[in-house]
Amino acid sequence: MSYLFIMDLDDLLRRYFSSTDLSAVSPDVLASGLERCHVDLGLEQDSGKRFVRWALLYMLGSAPDLEAAFKDAADREAARHFMDLLAASESGGQGGQESGVQRTFARPPESNPASSRTVLNQVS
Repeated sequence: MSYLFIMDLDDLLRRYFSSTDLSAVSPDVLASGLERCHVDLGLEQDSGKRFVRWALLYMLGSAPDLEAAFKDAADREAARHFMDLLAASESGGQGGQESGVQRTFARPPESNPASSRTVLNQVS
């Protein structure tokens, strides 16, 4: 069964950090938000929502180990793919070639109203 899952990044940032501007968040608020996100990740049963929370934690340098975060091998592989895509975007598209296929990841321009949306295709 395939489905499309959309979560708004701005909503997640507001939920955990009370702001969409992490540079304006105090260290205490950041630590508290990360802790709450970790708790929600541990309690979440929906694999798509779990993945989104893990991805947010990963981008903030606080993600748990893949084996601890995901029971399903397909979810762990999706997380590894996400990590490859993020690494490729940070290196100017040079990463992600280990399988012979160049993976690219482009961040949408800030003028795009959909730029803060996280879209995941999940197969279960």
